Amino acid sequence: MSFTTSFHWDISSTSSSALIHYSFFSHTSMDFAVSGSNASIHAKDFIVPYQEDWASYELSIGAKFVELHIGWNVVPEEVRVDLELPQEVLMVQEFARLA
Repeated sequence: MSFTTSFHWDISSTSSSALIHYSFFSHTSMDFAVSGSNASIHAKDFIVPYQEDWASYELSIGAKFVELHIGWNVVPEEVRVDLELPQEVLMVQEFARLA
């Protein structure tokens, strides 16, 4: 299963939009990506993490084309999240808390 959706909204005098792509094609990708008017986030191992004790995602804020449109003015920043327990344990704990 894979889907892409687009959101557009007008708030006051500004217009905003966001594009979300999500994929469960485990043999091809396990990605989650959100691209908005001012920022984007991309998690490459959203479903099953590559590492048990940490996960990371890329964050870009305020990216614009550089002169002559030959690249971007901002390099995506890798944000690392350290975990005390494996993702599966944290998921079961959260489900138990919600029950």
